[in-house]
Amino acid sequence: DLEPGVRRAIARLLEPEGLEVTQAGGAAEARAAWTAAEFDLLVTDLNMGGGADGLTLLAEFLRLRPAAAAILVSGSADPGEVQRGRALGASFLEKPFEADSLRAAVRAALARRPAG
Repeated sequence: DLEPGVRRAIARLLEPEGLEVTQAGGAAEARAAWTAAEFDLLVTDLNMGGGADGLTLLAEFLRLRPAAAAILVSGSADPGEVQRGRALGASFLEKPFEADSLRAAVRAALARRPAG
């Protein structure tokens, strides 16, 4: 659950890269979005608030979309949580991050997806 301003900034950075960005204000919105449409990538905060957590959301997303890529972001991540996210197949990006770091992480995550 990235803050609205952060979500908008991410969209502004990635849309010029030719990516279609869907923003979700929480776990329920994210689930509704990925249930209704195909997604190649999930970018989620590890610490979502509101009773949700990014690891659970990540696991649900990858169970439904196993060929998709994922990036966890956090400014205060426990190393064990980061390792669990990586074990699920996600990349990790520490907040605050630079625009170029986000773009590079997205390109790398998408490049690791299985061909097909």
